Amino acid sequence: MSSIHDSIIEALIVVEPRHSPFLSYHLSSVHLTHRQDSIHWILRACARYHFQPTTIALSVNYFDRFFPGSATLEGYNDRDYRLLSIVCLSLAAKMEESNIPSLVNLQVSEPRFIFESKIIQEMELSVMKKLNWRLLSVTPYDFINYFIFKLPSSCIKNEVNFRMQCSDLIIKTIQVIEFSRFQSFVIAATTVTIVVGDDVKLPESFYEKVNKVLIIT
Repeated sequence: MSSIHDSIIEALIVVEPRHSPFLSYHLSSVHLTHRQDSIHWILRACARYHFQPTTIALSVNYFDRFFPGSATLEGYNDRDYRLLSIVCLSLAAKMEESNIPSLVNLQVSEPRFIFESKIIQEMELSVMKKLNWRLLSVTPYDFINYFIFKLPSSCIKNEVNFRMQCSDLIIKTIQVIEFSRFQSFVIAATTVTIVVGDDVKLPESFYEKVNKVLIIT
């Protein structure tokens, strides 16, 4: 079973660069405030509709991948960013959620800009084309189970609470643009080790697995 898990993880690592922002994206300061505002809107909307954390991660991934360079960012205003936020969340919800509100209701958490469904649908098509139709993006959540599985059972007293802490930390991490330069498995592995804490000494076998994953890249 372990070898099967390892093979899946290796495959995810190989394809992840196809689902990542351009290499210098984390250095883009042109739209830093707009990115933060957009993510905050996504978080509020997800909280209102009780969306999964994976939906948040996918939304942010789509948002970051949409911009090919700083030249494109300069032409965007508040309205454009809000439309993009709605579209990214709508697409992510379609990938992850079973109960999805209408495009109109999805916007009620922030009535500053309200877009007609037709406009959102047209923008959805533009975003999907820009992403080369690659919506099954790799996020830290694809790796978190793997690294938790590698932990000795003594490290986790309450698995539900442990996973919640990991998820909360991942959401906080992806909000910081500087972390967009790190691959998802790095964020997942780091998250698990942070939540475990310094008081618990992880076995060498755990770090061997992490290093094996790092060598793949």
